[in-house]
This record gives sequence, structure tokens and C-alpha cells, in this order.
Amino acid sequence: MPISVHSLQSSVNSSMEEKALVPAASALPAALTLPAAEAVVPRRGHQGSGGRHSLSTIAGNNPFLLHVAVQAELEQVSLERQHLQETGERLRARCSDLEDQCVQHGRLHQRMKDRLQQLDRHCQSSAQQVCELLATQNQLMEERRALNQDLHM
Repeated sequence: MPISVHSLQSSVNSSMEEKALVPAASALPAALTLPAAEAVVPRRGHQGSGGRHSLSTIAGNNPFLLHVAVQAELEQVSLERQHLQETGERLRARCSDLEDQCVQHGRLHQRMKDRLQQLDRHCQSSAQQVCELLATQNQLMEERRALNQDLHM
């Protein structure tokens, strides 16, 4: 959950809190300077962050606020990364399923094509037999007519 500028600034306003924070802030890593922090956690305007301020606006010169702002930003980036990884995993699984379905569909298509070719060969064979039978029938009918004419003469 992003931390608002107002909540960050109001949490450090009292002098007692500031005195307690000075030792904690000095214990922060030396590399945690404002330019370094902004280089590590660049401003992003794409994920609906709406009016997100730069770290310098949020933290001012207070190292503790800078640290808290960087931590909040890193947590947000981590959540976005996790979401993108989960989405990537789901998409990879879906892609794998679709590839399997495509392979199965290709095999089914080949079986149907083979069956259609088999039926076509059978149909051609049957048509050839019908033609031969019709030719035999015509020949027999001609022989019958010839015999009938011989008998009537």
C-alpha cells in the first residue's frame, strides 16, 4: 500500500520523534542518498500511480523519510513484479495448453484426411465395379436380344 506524502510528513513532525529518528537515520547505508535512491527507484507514471511525487518531494532532506519512501516504492515494484510473474506463468501455461491442443487438432485433421482418402478410394472402386457390372449387363442384354431374334426367325 503506497504511503502518502501527508502521512509521511505528519509522522515526523514532533521534535521528540525527530530526536529518536536521528540515530536511526544515521544508521542507514551511506549509499542511500537522494540521487542514488532516485536512480534505484525511478519515477513511474504508468501503473495508475497518479500524481506520484519524486522521492525528493516526498522526503525533502530527511533521510528517514527518504528511506521510508524508497521502501514503499520498492514494495510496490515488488508487488508489480510478482503480479507480472504470475501473469507470465499463467500465459505460459495457456500457451502450452494451446500448443498441445494444436498438435491434437493436427493429428485429428490427419486422421480425418486419411479416412476421406480411404473413402474416396473405396468410392472409386465401387464406381468401377458398377461400371463393369453395367457393361456386363449390357453385353448380356445384347446376347439375349440376339438369341430372341434367332428364335423368332
